[in-house]
Amino acid sequence: MNQRTPQLPVPTEELVQSYIQQFNQSEDVVEQALSKLFGLFRTNTVHDEVLLKVVALNALYGTGILATRKVAEHIVSLKIDPGLGAGQTEVVHRIARIEIAGKNRNNYSFATKYCSWHNPIHYPIFDSFVEEMLWGYRKRDGFSSFQRQDLWQYSQLKQAIEDFRTHYGLSMFDLKDIDKFLWLAGKAIFPREWSSQP
Repeated sequence: MNQRTPQLPVPTEELVQSYIQQFNQSEDVVEQALSKLFGLFRTNTVHDEVLLKVVALNALYGTGILATRKVAEHIVSLKIDPGLGAGQTEVVHRIARIEIAGKNRNNYSFATKYCSWHNPIHYPIFDSFVEEMLWGYRKRDGFSSFQRQDLWQYSQLKQAIEDFRTHYGLSMFDLKDIDKFLWLAGKAIFPREWSSQP
């Protein structure tokens, strides 16, 4: 976790729009590839189709899933399609929690991305840059009442992003747009020695 407090820009409509445009230009090929794949394989009932989505998302977004076949089998076994279509937040945690080689894992960031690619209207994405940005704005401007660890509970993450959007007058942007701003601005403001995808 980053202990310093960098200067955060006021997230105006113009600023957010500029980051969205930068994101769309820099990530265009990745976004198009994933859009085609998830559009082609909309359901999560066939192992090979789910495996393709898991492998592609893992590679292009750098989610660090090592046991991709096991994760794909896990997703198929959950029968998530009705809940995913309805935007149920518990689907994220069902996907995220998995036992691999006798160890419990929480693939939370991956699960938010997997759900978001199926239903972006209802599933914002979590990663370290989003966490840093939301917590930084929360500490500075008090736009919501969550604690940092609350962002690891998906319903609270979603509420925090909706509070962020409301507080700063960004209702013209959907959750996917807010994701783009938080990730790209976070990547610039809280740089890492390594580079991750959205």
